[in-house]
Amino acid sequence: MRRRYYRRRNNEDPIESLIDIVFTLYIFYIGTQFFLDRNNFWRWVIYGIIAIGLVVGALLVVDKFRGKKDRGTYFPYQRYFKKKPTPKALKLGNLLRYLGWNVEFEKWDGYKHIDIAITEAKFNIEVEGSQHNLNPNQAFRDQMRDYYSEQKGFVTKRIPNSLLRDDMRAEETARFLDKQLRERVGKLKNNL
Repeated sequence: MRRRYYRRRNNEDPIESLIDIVFTLYIFYIGTQFFLDRNNFWRWVIYGIIAIGLVVGALLVVDKFRGKKDRGTYFPYQRYFKKKPTPKALKLGNLLRYLGWNVEFEKWDGYKHIDIAITEAKFNIEVEGSQHNLNPNQAFRDQMRDYYSEQKGFVTKRIPNSLLRDDMRAEETARFLDKQLRERVGKLKNNL
């Protein structure tokens, strides 16, 4: 099995890259302080917490004036922290694994975490509750996420939680998705 690494976006904000570098250097500095000067170690940790608070506060102000409210607040290293899949997404993903698909849970694609990603078919599956239909802001954000996935050549399929409540319906849904995935892989192979 080939190991996959997350790639950074090409249109990344240079301020975010600078913040990543500063945070990384500070973590290394704290590590060296622990071994070189243990008397002042906790003082530097407290300074770091205060500095992080000031940077996050500054980022909130910058985001507010830039008008990027729907982007979310930037947090360094967020792409490296794996979110846990919901029980419904885990259920569907395990059924798809049983059918032979290489499933990745909560994959970071440079813009968002995808509930279930099947990269060989360029297929994203989002398992959603009713709030995605009832809240207009959430529905709009979902449309934006689908657009960015489409720009990368991925198809996004949204599955409501109601289809995954009982086992029979969940298996039926997984078999139907399996059929769609096989057709998608066939189309991708024909296009090459």
